[in-house]
Amino acid sequence: GSVPTCTWSSGSTFEVTGITAATSFSSGGIQSFHHVVWNCPSQTSTFSFGGLTTINGNLTVQSTGASPSASSMLLLTNSSTLTTTVSGNLSITGGYFAPFGSGTSGNCILNVSGNLSLASGTFDIYRQASNTGTINLSGDFSMTSGTLTKGGSGTGNFNFSKTGTQTYSKSGGTISNAVNFTVNNGSILSLGTSVIDGSTGTFTLSSGAGLITSNSDGISTSGASGSIQVSGSRTYNTGANYTFNGSSAQSTGNGFTGANNLTINNAAGVTLTSSASLAGTLTLTSGTFTVGSGNTITVANNGSITQSSGSLASGTGAGTFTFSGTGTVSGTIGFNNVNIAGGVNFGSASTINGTLTINAGGFVNTNAPTYASGSTLKYNTGSVASSAYGRSDEWNSTSGSGYPFHVQLSGNTWFDLGNGGTSTLRQIGGSLTIDAGSGFLLDFNTNDMSQPLVVLGNVLINGTLSLSDALGGGLKVSGNFTNNGTFNPKGRTVEFTGSSAQTIAGSLNGVGTSDNFYYLTISNTSGGLSLNSSVAITNTLNLNTGIFDIGSNTLTNGGTITKTSGSIDADAGTVAFTNASN
Repeated sequence: GSVPTCTWSSGSTFEVTGITAATSFSSGGIQSFHHVVWNCPSQTSTFSFGGLTTINGNLTVQSTGASPSASSMLLLTNSSTLTTTVSGNLSITGGYFAPFGSGTSGNCILNVSGNLSLASGTFDIYRQASNTGTINLSGDFSMTSGTLTKGGSGTGNFNFSKTGTQTYSKSGGTISNAVNFTVNNGSILSLGTSVIDGSTGTFTLSSGAGLITSNSDGISTSGASGSIQVSGSRTYNTGANYTFNGSSAQSTGNGFTGANNLTINNAAGVTLTSSASLAGTLTLTSGTFTVGSGNTITVANNGSITQSSGSLASGTGAGTFTFSGTGTVSGTIGFNNVNIAGGVNFGSASTINGTLTINAGGFVNTNAPTYASGSTLKYNTGSVASSAYGRSDEWNSTSGSGYPFHVQLSGNTWFDLGNGGTSTLRQIGGSLTIDAGSGFLLDFNTNDMSQPLVVLGNVLINGTLSLSDALGGGLKVSGNFTNNGTFNPKGRTVEFTGSSAQTIAGSLNGVGTSDNFYYLTISNTSGGLSLNSSVAITNTLNLNTGIFDIGSNTLTNGGTITKTSGSIDADAGTVAFTNASN
């Protein structure tokens, strides 16, 4: 039969109910319909609209006969190349709908601006033997029963193409054959706990796209695990955005290797499966994010980490974060290890529980973290002695943020303590370790410290430690002092101020200006100071408090000995005076 040529007003419906054996309309089948309903329970034929391009409202397929199949179905075209737009929803509650028949030539496209629901029947996206058929869905996807398939041997693509968030819900039904799913740039596919499965085709999450999953296994590269379970290749672009928002514990899965933006919003927690990259922002919205002791998140230049109610796992579970360039941290975040190679602002409430390593190009910008007990501030810049790395905001206090616990120099790094202020006392809450090839300077160029360096733990010199040329720029140590490298006293005082037993060890019996003490003061309140090796003092030994036990070693004194209430125990050792006037 023919369809009268009409003006189809908004809200009008073209409903077809009586097709039996016909294969097309004799005329009038190509118009700008508003709603179209196909409900032909007696149909036994393959019926084609003949090239319908526009449906301004909804397309509803209810029945294509008692035995809907490839020989009893509805087509939009079965001849020439076609692009069709359904401006509303596509609803399939029965029948067999194949927009592009096997006789179609060229590539074809069906744009669905609204939602797609499949409650029964079959949606066969492409029946052609070659070329490509594409479904662009801009709304939500709902499948409770029925079949989504590709009947032809050509390529069948199904694109999620909304600008914004669209949901995918599959509680029943079957997806079969090689349907290639793609989430386009700008679209965010929210899967919940539903799974894209059954297809032998591919899945691609494009750069600039987004994926939200509540699946406990996250996303995987193969097998029946995670939100995506197509048997073809699965591509998860590291330039996409990912959100893990389950209600039970999740892992990211081995498909997650990086993100533009990553959001953790699961009160039950999320665990990172393997190391990953981050180009944009990590947002900790809810729950604990366990990075893992062996995993690293590498944050690109201008990347950021922000926290509202979520957190990183405690201890080593927080893993390692490496900032490749400029970075920003906001909220209350407890890090384990952090490596920086650019200016990083740690905000007002960050804590380092492991090690903050400053690599070449790295510095703390404006706000330093708080260093937890046992943590380490490690300088690893490789800066040479003539251009030593200058202390700055990473170490700017003797309490709270910017007050380091342990400090370590590594990687042939030379360090200028006096940079930014030579008259301010600098203190270390734990120990100072200077690795071989590195140097810690209180006397770099004109930055001679006029206040002492206070170390509440041990001092271990495997590289070089030089005190200041200025008065006051000495060293106070509450732990042990070991020199296996080079120690330059520079005419300053080293004072031992511990409240428990302390020791001196290593090479400190030098003649001249290094590897000895100039002024040595013992102010130990309990346990005393013991020598584990021979020591030379070129000027004055001050015995304020505590016992100075030289053991079986030699104490060489080139100056005087003054006593307040301390004493020397030299029963098994030797005290040698090298100045005849002593």
